[in-house]
Amino acid sequence: MLVRDLRRLCLIIGPFLVFFFITLTIWGFPSFAGEKVTSIPGDTFPSDNNNNKVPYHGSSSSSKDGSIKSSPSAAANGGIAPGLFPSEKEGNDGKEGESTHQTIHSVSTKNGSYFRIEFAKDTAAFNPNIIPHPTRPGVFVVVAQKWHGPGKPSPSPPSPHSSSSAETDTNHPAAGSSGGKTKSQHVPVTMQSELSCLATFNPKTANVLSCLPEQPPLPLPIAATPGNNCVGPFLGVLSFSVGPRDARVFYGGDGKPYTIFGSNSQFTCFGMWMQDFRVLVEWWGKEVGVFGSAEGWRVAGELQRPALPAVEGGSGEVGNGNGELKGKKGEEDGHGEGKNLKEEEDEDEEKPKIPAGWGEIEKNWFVFWAPPLSSPDSSSSSSSSSSSLSSPSSSSHHQPQSSSAQLQTYIHYDFFPHRSFALLHSDGSATPVSSSSISAANDEKCLSHYLPPLPPSEPVSIHQSTNSLRLTLCYRSDPSCIPTESNTFLLTIIQHKRFYHFHSEYEPYVVLFSQKAPSFEVFGVSKKPVWIEGRKKWGKGEWHAEGQGRGGGEERTEMFYVTSVNWRDYHGEDDGGNGAGYHGYLDDVLIIGFGVEDKESGGIDVLAGELVTGVGLCEEVVGKGDVTMGGRDDGRW
Repeated sequence: MLVRDLRRLCLIIGPFLVFFFITLTIWGFPSFAGEKVTSIPGDTFPSDNNNNKVPYHGSSSSSKDGSIKSSPSAAANGGIAPGLFPSEKEGNDGKEGESTHQTIHSVSTKNGSYFRIEFAKDTAAFNPNIIPHPTRPGVFVVVAQKWHGPGKPSPSPPSPHSSSSAETDTNHPAAGSSGGKTKSQHVPVTMQSELSCLATFNPKTANVLSCLPEQPPLPLPIAATPGNNCVGPFLGVLSFSVGPRDARVFYGGDGKPYTIFGSNSQFTCFGMWMQDFRVLVEWWGKEVGVFGSAEGWRVAGELQRPALPAVEGGSGEVGNGNGELKGKKGEEDGHGEGKNLKEEEDEDEEKPKIPAGWGEIEKNWFVFWAPPLSSPDSSSSSSSSSSSLSSPSSSSHHQPQSSSAQLQTYIHYDFFPHRSFALLHSDGSATPVSSSSISAANDEKCLSHYLPPLPPSEPVSIHQSTNSLRLTLCYRSDPSCIPTESNTFLLTIIQHKRFYHFHSEYEPYVVLFSQKAPSFEVFGVSKKPVWIEGRKKWGKGEWHAEGQGRGGGEERTEMFYVTSVNWRDYHGEDDGGNGAGYHGYLDDVLIIGFGVEDKESGGIDVLAGELVTGVGLCEEVVGKGDVTMGGRDDGRW
């Protein structure tokens, strides 16, 4: 009886299940039904979540929850999108962590978390750089430092006795005398390499960016550089270093891709070198057709500081170092990122002979492109920022403020406590830029207000970390949005570092500064550090990362080291000559690369408007009208 009833039930339910399966197959998996799939894996940007979908070429802005909203007009707000920078009086939405950080979310992953970057089986790399492919949408060129260690690592904090964390990482040396002693006890890792591949998001999951099978990761053919200035037991190990370290890859203001990397220096122990990225890979862009032997940076050239009177040993007083200031006494001299790493060693120890103003190890410099200094006649005609936008009829939509051919290249050495930058030449030499003492004082006041304090007794520091981009603070989709001097700024990311219990933690801050020479005033700084969704946190005293460390008496966080910020989509000629890959708008998507615990790589794609909405304006700190545009020439650089 029961069997007969079951058969009758199957006759009723069976056809319905068959119909349901056929419908699911056709609509959910069209390729199974024989339909042509219009999207090709690897050539489109994945986004399966409707709430996270962003038009590929950034035709709209996004609200905080990821939904699409219309772009407000910038014409009535001096060229800057209305409501972009909320005042400090406006509270947050009450979400956890919002009181201490500005959380950013991915526009492509389903949960808004960051995505991992995989290179190959048993091949790991960290501190990644991600730039969009110039001809294949959805494909990226990824470059990262190869991890030298046994097998493929799992995410974990670097051990104080690990040769990989102590030797290969010039960005995160162990603080204090124990770091130096640890290094001298191990055989130095001499071979360094930067892995590069073409990558796309795995079609099975949008949370992994992986190298294409036909484009496996290979070392960039960067030649070893000359240098014999690393002396003594502490710096001497760097004399055996061969290959690039901590490279940055980015598009320049002239539309060409470049790389900057650390290597042995002709002037100091360890310096910064720059090279045209197209000679290191099989380049696919149109620019390769006009690439000739006379073009600059065909061969790697060392980036230099402006020439100052030479001294033996020490490291000068002007713009010393490579952009980092440490608060702990005895570690660094507090003039930028140049590391006087041998202060704690014996007085009679041999020291390298380096030019005045240089640090023994230089790192984290970045270059930026800006219009040349205007003549008095031209500057007076454009002195008013509002007048430059008052007649949009004379300019077409997205007409560039200056073509890439008119831009000059500058190099930025330090941000804190004193900014220093110079005009960069194609041979690597630099010319000081005369800046205003008033604007310099305003910059320092603004940076000191928004950035955390650096107690002298604490192992903390602030330093540069990424390349630069040009950002127009209105929407590409807005017809009234025209790049002008008053609404277009340069963007970079700096970081605040803490080092406790043999573990480093970095908090990124966005900085916007003017593109007008000679002062390039700071326009705004993040009011709170940026928190990347998916980053781990441990409570007080908790063991974390497979028992590699304990949080101590305070909360600890996973070490994310931001290394690159680039535009996710390559607009090419659509950008009107602003520098393809360098210039963008608020509704364009940024892709940020970062290292995870010095062993793995991650990234997050976020709308530019979401990233900069947490920026606090300098005019709110120094007073409206106090931030000068240019100013008098007093010889400061």
